[in-house]
Amino acid sequence: MARDIGNINFPTGTGMKSLNIGMLATYMHIVIKAPGIKDFEGWIRNGLQYCYPAPNELMNTSKAIKVKDTSGTVVLEGTFTSFSGTNVNFNLTTNTAQPDMLLIFGN
Repeated sequence: MARDIGNINFPTGTGMKSLNIGMLATYMHIVIKAPGIKDFEGWIRNGLQYCYPAPNELMNTSKAIKVKDTSGTVVLEGTFTSFSGTNVNFNLTTNTAQPDMLLIFGN
């Protein structure tokens, strides 16, 4: 088993996005805390994905990422599609902000 941590952000645009994390992972915890953004946490494990879009909101069980700005508008949203090689892959449907994300991942 290996575990690592790092920060990254998505490139602009929607559709399929791959982030190189440097290892083949089987799980990931995503944390976003930035000015103008509501605190966000998401989890991926065994093909399942969950997130808390904002404090005091119900868990979303069909998205790995659903980030809102302080007015409540969704600014980054997507589903996890796979871990492949050293990449984690997402399909983004909304991408109007690219906040830094803290990723905690391993296998």
